Amino acid sequence: MDFPKLNKSDKMKEKCYCTSDLSLAAYLRVKGFHLSGIRRISNGRASFEFENSRDLPDQVLQFINGQCLVPPLTYWETVKSLKAMINN
Repeated sequence: MDFPKLNKSDKMKEKCYCTSDLSLAAYLRVKGFHLSGIRRISNGRASFEFENSRDLPDQVLQFINGQCLVPPLTYWETVKSLKAMINN
C-alpha cells in the first residue's frame, strides 16, 4: 500500500491526486470525488487520478486511519467497477 504525502498546502497546489491503491480509490469514488483518469503502470497495476479538492487529504487520512464509513455494497460495486476499468 502506498501512503501518500499529505501536506495540505502542497497538495492543494497540485491539480490532481494520484494513488495506485485500489481500495483507497474505491473509497474516494464512493465519497463522491471525481476520478479524472486511470493510467496503467505495470503488471496489471494502475494509477488512479482524482481531481484535487480541499476535503480530499482529510478523507485519505480517515481511510488510512480506519475512521471511514461507507455503504459496504456500494464500496464493493465500486471496487469491481474500477477493476473492470483497469482490465479493459
